[in-house]
Amino acid sequence: VSQRERLLQQLGVEDQELLDAKQLVQQQEEEIAKLTAESKKTSKKQKGPLLARIKDLEQAPEYLSAKRFVQDPAAERERQRAELLEKLETKVRMCISDRDLPAATSALAEFRAAGGVSGNESGSLANDLAQ
Repeated sequence: VSQRERLLQQLGVEDQELLDAKQLVQQQEEEIAKLTAESKKTSKKQKGPLLARIKDLEQAPEYLSAKRFVQDPAAERERQRAELLEKLETKVRMCISDRDLPAATSALAEFRAAGGVSGNESGSLANDLAQ
């Protein structure tokens, strides 16, 4: 349990992000259950599209993310943060390779604002931008 979760529990406050994730998971699982029951009653011809829809629902990125969040909010927050930092670092490096200094500077600021550390050593974002 993260420090944030402990604090929310002590204060008796529900984590809105967690509530939203639980709601999304519940809605998606209800829809999957409904379609699964429906697929059992339909002919083989009609099953294909229903099964494809069930698969799409089960593999939807927002559903999978919400399920992970409900199971372990701290780990999912960290995974999402790491994913964001990776995207932002890629953006900075693309701007650097395009030699677009204003865009690279802006992207580096976004990276740092998201909690990324750019460093000064060789190969670091800040060093690459300075060159």
